[in-house]
Amino acid sequence: MAMPFPGMDPCLEHPVLWTGVHSRLINVIAQLIAPGLRPRYIASVEERVMIDIPTQHYIEILDRYQDLKVVTVIEVVSPINKAAGPGRDEYMRKRKSTLQSSTHLVEIDLLRRGTRVIDFTDEQLETIGPFDYVVTINRFQPGRSQYEIIAKQLRNPLPTFGIPLVAPDPDVALDLQAALGRVYEDGSYMLRVHYERPCSPSLVEPDQQWTDELWTAYKSQHSDLFGSSTRSQVPA
Repeated sequence: MAMPFPGMDPCLEHPVLWTGVHSRLINVIAQLIAPGLRPRYIASVEERVMIDIPTQHYIEILDRYQDLKVVTVIEVVSPINKAAGPGRDEYMRKRKSTLQSSTHLVEIDLLRRGTRVIDFTDEQLETIGPFDYVVTINRFQPGRSQYEIIAKQLRNPLPTFGIPLVAPDPDVALDLQAALGRVYEDGSYMLRVHYERPCSPSLVEPDQQWTDELWTAYKSQHSDLFGSSTRSQVPA
């Protein structure tokens, strides 16, 4: 079953939902890229544990030909990484360590709220234009001063992009929209979200209206699933 929206579902950013979405998305990404990594590489789901902070999962791509050396780290950014506090401090420490190594770094930010983990310059922002979600890729190379930036607005499909490996091996492709679609289906989020309520964090009125209209059409197309009511486990 397709998602109600062409790209990111803004309602999945709800603080109650995001922990589960994040965990599922990490695992689905690892599953989707695994066939393209074999036989040389392995996608390993790891966890970053801190006292009194929820476990943070991320992906390491390991090189079997170099004694399982970490060649790429894939992060899906969480709210605690974008808010001041120990969660962000730990993330930024790990991020700095990765950027000082010979490891590629891929960061996927599907959250509108919070402070970005990359401090974009005014020139970069002017070049990119308005965006809600962003994928950044920093390849290991001398200087490491350049980022590949893939920015999308709410109404855009999420991108398919290449995840770098060891040269001259080609990138392995990740269809982020397909990954999120599988998360949505496997987690039955169409039955869990209070779509009749405003998104949290909030949307500007035109985007909220657009969201409402797409959800109404989706319910109409799947009336056998929803019946006369739509229930949710997400509190007000």
